[in-house]
Amino acid sequence: MAVATPLWAADPPPLPPLPVKVPLTTTAVPANVAYMSPSFSVVGQKLFQLSEGKPTGKFVLGGVECTVRAEEVAVPMRDGNFHRYYKLILKTPTQELVFDKPFRGSGGKSLELTLDDGRKYLLAGHTYYHFDPDTKKLSGTGCLFYSGGVQAGKIGSSPGTSIALFDSNFDGFYTSGDDGIVIGSMESADDGILYDGPANHQFAQPLSKYISVPPPSGGIFEVRNIARDGSELTVLPYVGATASIEVNAPKEYSGQVVLTSSDTGLNATVKVGEKVESVTVIPGSYTVMGAALESRRLVSGDERSGQVFQILRMFVSGEGMPPLKVEAGAKQVFALSGPKTLEFQAALVDGKVNIKPETVIMKGQAGETYIRAECDRQSPSEVHLNVDGKTTMLGKMEYG
Repeated sequence: MAVATPLWAADPPPLPPLPVKVPLTTTAVPANVAYMSPSFSVVGQKLFQLSEGKPTGKFVLGGVECTVRAEEVAVPMRDGNFHRYYKLILKTPTQELVFDKPFRGSGGKSLELTLDDGRKYLLAGHTYYHFDPDTKKLSGTGCLFYSGGVQAGKIGSSPGTSIALFDSNFDGFYTSGDDGIVIGSMESADDGILYDGPANHQFAQPLSKYISVPPPSGGIFEVRNIARDGSELTVLPYVGATASIEVNAPKEYSGQVVLTSSDTGLNATVKVGEKVESVTVIPGSYTVMGAALESRRLVSGDERSGQVFQILRMFVSGEGMPPLKVEAGAKQVFALSGPKTLEFQAALVDGKVNIKPETVIMKGQAGETYIRAECDRQSPSEVHLNVDGKTTMLGKMEYG
């Protein structure tokens, strides 16, 4: 008996992808970078006030109780006076760390703190000073501690894309939903928001069930497990339908937009700037978790006198925004653009319209809310008043 096999037999179905373990190592956050949450608060920090009446403060990190006190330091100067500041002394049952060089932003050196399981945690800390206006002396200090490191590794096909877990809730451990993830190089701060000080602030998006990694090593990955100590991340490549979202911002603005979807379990960060980029997502409904953009326009200056920039910032919330519906295989474009609408409560008093400033809300065309949108004072925007469908131009004015 002979058995014949047809040449046109169907190929066997592809094997399902296997989970991938991504080793992570403790890495210092670059001195020119600080992380913030999409709610526009700096993440991963512990802030408290110290004074003569309250000389110490305490917090627990990674199962270890930390006691901190501020000690005044007087540095003699050439004119006979003293430069005064506070140094921070942090003690645990087995360690003492001294933060002796005050700094602002995230600049400065992180110190190694040993946690209860023996692992090393990079800790940064600095002080804000309070001066007595009458005596001109130091009267107290605000102390700020935060994670000075991340758990960094590579994900995706070779050469891989950099990822970093950030301890957003500052408890010394790493868990989904409570902590953040940065996808892409930590050194790239051009899309960050530059505040006073040395640091560009960038988003650490909340770690969700799925993450989107850009090309060339990209794709969507399901987060299966996170080692509590941050040593390893287990992911599973996603093989279902995909779509994409592109964000358009006003001219000359750059920054980041964090999108979130409750029905797909995916958070994604889109970079905005001169180069238009899109992010691969799972089809579903998306809203803006938060957006931070900045425009840096050269106003004047040369090599001798220095350059003067006009810096405008824009913070956007998606609270109350209708979701963006993204269909499989399609690209959804979301535009942060005008004309913007000011919503407010007003009352007619003695023939005049009184507006309550605390009720003013600035809305965009897609329903997004502008928490902060600074006006270009060199070319202020036109403002129109709409009453019962009748529009009147009030002129050009500044806002923000």
